Amino acid sequence: MKNLKNLSILLVEDEPKLRREIAAFLEIYCDHVTEAADGLEALERFSSQPSDLVISDIRMPQMNGLELAAKLKELSPETPVILCTAFTETSYLLKAIELGVVALVRKPLDMDELLKKIGAAAAHIIQQYEIITAKTQRTQRRS
Repeated sequence: MKNLKNLSILLVEDEPKLRREIAAFLEIYCDHVTEAADGLEALERFSSQPSDLVISDIRMPQMNGLELAAKLKELSPETPVILCTAFTETSYLLKAIELGVVALVRKPLDMDELLKKIGAAAAHIIQQYEIITAKTQRTQRRS
């Protein structure tokens, strides 16, 4: 598995217990996990402190995951979005594809599958962090 340690993840889930469980799991692999209860809160958090990757439920009050993905695409088109859903309605899937969502993960979540999707979605970000780390270490050795 790729090193996810430096990734910052914004987790958006309206069910508090499930959100906390997923966040606790992700914190084993990632140092920076921010939580939001709905799309509006997620946008506020993302605006003040952008994340490398966003994982969101689709069905939520206030602003659903598809609406959030559309707003994030406007704000930060390079930020990968993974959507989680228990629903497999074709309209959701087509809209997610249209919005450039990088992955859909079915609920109940298979955490190993989620980690694989995160690793694939963030591969270029992880690579950039590794390059920066290598350059920093090389510079420090020269000093």
